[in-house]
Amino acid sequence: MTSSMPRPSERILLQRVRNQLIDYLEVASSFRAQREYQEQAPQVQVSLEIVEQWADWVGPDWEQQFTAPVFSEAERQAIAQYQLRWDALRKCLPETMPPLSEIQKNPVWEELRFAASAAYACFVRVGRLSESEEYSGPTNTASAVSTSASPTLGVLLYAKELATLADFYQQVLHLERDAEQSDLEHGLMVLQSSDMELTLHHIPSNYAQEIEISIPPQAREETAIKFYCRVHDLVKTRDMVEGLGGVIWSPIHQAKTYRYCDVLDPEGNVFQVRAALD
Repeated sequence: MTSSMPRPSERILLQRVRNQLIDYLEVASSFRAQREYQEQAPQVQVSLEIVEQWADWVGPDWEQQFTAPVFSEAERQAIAQYQLRWDALRKCLPETMPPLSEIQKNPVWEELRFAASAAYACFVRVGRLSESEEYSGPTNTASAVSTSASPTLGVLLYAKELATLADFYQQVLHLERDAEQSDLEHGLMVLQSSDMELTLHHIPSNYAQEIEISIPPQAREETAIKFYCRVHDLVKTRDMVEGLGGVIWSPIHQAKTYRYCDVLDPEGNVFQVRAALD
């Protein structure tokens, strides 16, 4: 007599689907990850798989299937936004997909990568879920972005292009906009996570017009302060920095408990990203 494994619950199956979506977005959002995947699986046409695999996981009735607590409302919105971009952009791609090295030069492919990067940044705030134990949602209410749980230490940056810097830091550092504290009328944008608060202050136009921002940006090094942030994946973060108009400013170095490197945001501000050693 043989015993069979019990069928996983519907929630666990949904958690596995969610993990597959993260795997997809991780590759779709990074040209480097796409190239590495192609090298590891030369028999696969990675560009075609990126286009077609999304439809395998996200069907017409995904809104009824991808429910809480496995998918947060922010993640559902990220899926909807990427779905719109994916559906529009795939129609602009060549009918016969060229090799990956060629398609990565296509501006449409860059738009798709950028859209995937925004969705991926949303999902990694929670990360992958267990594939064997049911997830019941966040247990630490302090992790929610709210003024009542504001970090005690923050960073203030002056920005020439407020929207550009806000988009950059939201994606690279996985921050969320705090609507209560933000005051766009007065040029203030507050971004938060559970352990960081970043305030962006728009530079008044009479001063901003005197500031030249080059592409790529030049480092603004005349300061004694450099802030740093911890990230989950240093290589992935570096890819995202470059994809969003920033610059890798130093090689990856290793300290006793973490690896780190310096990067520039799109206006040349220098900051450091760190990841724990495996």
